[in-house]
Amino acid sequence: MRILPSVISAAAVAASLSTGDASAADVTCARTSYSGLICLSATGITKYGRKNSPLTFGRATDLTACGDKIAVLGYRKVYLFDGKSWAKPIDIVGKFGRRIACGPKGEIWVLGPKSVSSYNGSGWKVHSREQMFGEDTTKAGFMGSVAVGPGGRALVLGSRMAAMYDGKTWRVYKAGKGFAKRTFLSKAYFDAKGVPWIAGIRGLLTLKGDTWETVPGPRGTTFLTGGPDGVLWVGGGRSLFKMADGRISRMQINSSMRSGSVDNKGRLWLATNFGLMLRTGDKWDTRQMHNSDLPDNSITKVVAIGAGGALPPSKDQPAGSITGRMQWGDGKEIAGARMELCGSPSWFIRRDSSPCAGKPLSYQAKTDDKGHFEIKNVKPAIYRIAIKPKGNTRWVLISLGRRGQVLPGQSKDTGTIRLSVRNRK
Repeated sequence: MRILPSVISAAAVAASLSTGDASAADVTCARTSYSGLICLSATGITKYGRKNSPLTFGRATDLTACGDKIAVLGYRKVYLFDGKSWAKPIDIVGKFGRRIACGPKGEIWVLGPKSVSSYNGSGWKVHSREQMFGEDTTKAGFMGSVAVGPGGRALVLGSRMAAMYDGKTWRVYKAGKGFAKRTFLSKAYFDAKGVPWIAGIRGLLTLKGDTWETVPGPRGTTFLTGGPDGVLWVGGGRSLFKMADGRISRMQINSSMRSGSVDNKGRLWLATNFGLMLRTGDKWDTRQMHNSDLPDNSITKVVAIGAGGALPPSKDQPAGSITGRMQWGDGKEIAGARMELCGSPSWFIRRDSSPCAGKPLSYQAKTDDKGHFEIKNVKPAIYRIAIKPKGNTRWVLISLGRRGQVLPGQSKDTGTIRLSVRNRK
């Protein structure tokens, strides 16, 4: 292990990592695909960037709850936010960070491509891949997740191995030694009782003695989260599992989930590909660009601290329009093609229906003899285009990125959209 000196004073960092619950802010922050970092409080939505914060990036690498603060990882720095102000950034060690986690006492862990580093206010302690997984680190696979539990414990996942830190040494778990068979590991988590969990391709795993045992039910997990009440929420795709008192219940969500967070009121926040969702008791509230001041529908990570923030009030936004031109990759116009525009498409394409069929915010059009199209009265959203060229037997789904983002009242011109000639029948 290498111990590196702090880049700011230990006293300053210890103060910034204070976890006194009396001063905990009530805020929810979210990473978005096209609008950067946004935070929701009782006073509304604030977008944070270079002009109003120390952030020096367009999109946060990762973020997590860190006591009564939100820790934001931005490539080579950690930024701490208490809901009102930002602490001085902390430089991380190594080339860059991929994931960030915080322990019960506010200790910060950052996962990089070849190491994991922990910070407690007096310096960084670096743990290499060799220290965690042994000499043949290629067998560990891609390092993709880190979680921190009580007593200085940490859990780091390679795609094929897991390593547990007890505060002094690392223990490796792999197929035949902790896992019944070879599996693909994706997410690590410690619940409110300090029990470690792993999401794997074969299902959800929890540690019983020296063995990781599979919990029936959840598969394809994208996130695990929970609150002080001991309820564990597990999300994957559109399936959400609630695990409480030894019972597992499942519910379906209309949008694809990417992240979840529980505030100290027990409310569940969900980041989805079609807006922000909030569960209070058994009631769901959803906000998107067309029915609120939310600036982005593509939410990739959400973190709540304290009692969490407030969803923006429900408010219908003025419609806009979208125009563009469709061409083949060789420059020939795609004339007379059927088109559909949708804000929340399915990636499962069938011959008899488009990816937009039955989906919210769906609009139809047809290209003219020059390949042009225009769709009016389009509600604000981030759209994809489904197109079925004349004579084709199947649809093609096109992701436009920011070009497909229609803001309230905006007349959006996508410019020329080119489709590979491989799709021409």
